[in-house]
Amino acid sequence: MGRPSVGQSPGFGQSPGVASAAAPSLDRIRVFFCPRPEGSLFLENGRERTVSDLAAGTVTSSFGTVNLRERRLTSLEGFPYFEDMHTLFLQDNLLSNFDHLGVQPGCTSITLDRNRICDFTGAERLPKLRSLSLEQNPIEEWDLFVVMCCLAVNPQLLKVNGRVVTKQQRQLVLLLDRPVTRIALRQGWILSTDPHKDSA
Repeated sequence: MGRPSVGQSPGFGQSPGVASAAAPSLDRIRVFFCPRPEGSLFLENGRERTVSDLAAGTVTSSFGTVNLRERRLTSLEGFPYFEDMHTLFLQDNLLSNFDHLGVQPGCTSITLDRNRICDFTGAERLPKLRSLSLEQNPIEEWDLFVVMCCLAVNPQLLKVNGRVVTKQQRQLVLLLDRPVTRIALRQGWILSTDPHKDSA
């Protein structure tokens, strides 16, 4: 799928005090905007299926776990705020982004495998999140996928797709963790060092 490049975003240059050895990696980072597929591809029977559409009593926390697998959700609109939720299962739906998830203060693990997540639109920082799984989603095709996960939801993520975040990935997160980066990701932009991604 083609992805138009918009070149390097302002603010992604080398930070003051950063060792020059890190500069080549930063210099190669570009931001891309991914046009989403036609919305109808994500709809069920021509309309969105949101959390609000689920039967009363479906969205509850049981011993700190919320399970919304295989609900054919296209949107998290209506997802409630949970103080006690630590684990969220959302795999095997039709979600394309993080809109309406909101800030879930106690959440430590989210599984979004086999959805249609193509960017981090709407992602909020989740202060206790330590594990995020996005296996078999379009977003994981990008070379800086793990770094973007950390920047979008929590720089202290320990695992992405069940694998430990490496020291090198964490160093890059530290260098890129700025307001401009978080805003760009939340608005649907993508980070990559691959100059050919825009024509892939």
